Amino acid sequence: VMFGIVAEEGGIVAQIVGDGIMCIFGAPVPREDYSLRAVRAAAQMMNQITQFNQRRAAQKKQLITIGIGIASGKVVAGLVGAQNRAIYTCHGDPVNTAARLEEYTKTAGRPVLMDERTRQALGTAFTVDDLGPVTLRGKVEPVHLFALAI
Repeated sequence: VMFGIVAEEGGIVAQIVGDGIMCIFGAPVPREDYSLRAVRAAAQMMNQITQFNQRRAAQKKQLITIGIGIASGKVVAGLVGAQNRAIYTCHGDPVNTAARLEEYTKTAGRPVLMDERTRQALGTAFTVDDLGPVTLRGKVEPVHLFALAI
């Protein structure tokens, strides 16, 4: 279900690590609205989790939670590896920031966090809550965080 949501918004699933997925929007096909597409995908994912949990609650099963971190900016994207084993991925500060934001969702108690650049790209398309600057693990400078209002 999540892979389909990513694809519908023009993104790709670049990696699966444990129960997490890393998605890329804006590469390999450049899109001006990649940040908006990423946030739309996150909102749809949260909607799917809500519906899934409603069914689980009715069955008296344990509910699940997810965390989503979104950061925007320039990255290096392409095939990485050897000729007989390569993957399409991206590297750069936005990738690391998104991973730290996902990690911080547990501390913030908010399932979808984004950086300021992503927030600015949204305009008025979504309601967000300003969480202010936070120093994330591995970062020297604080990152201004915003939470998607769900």
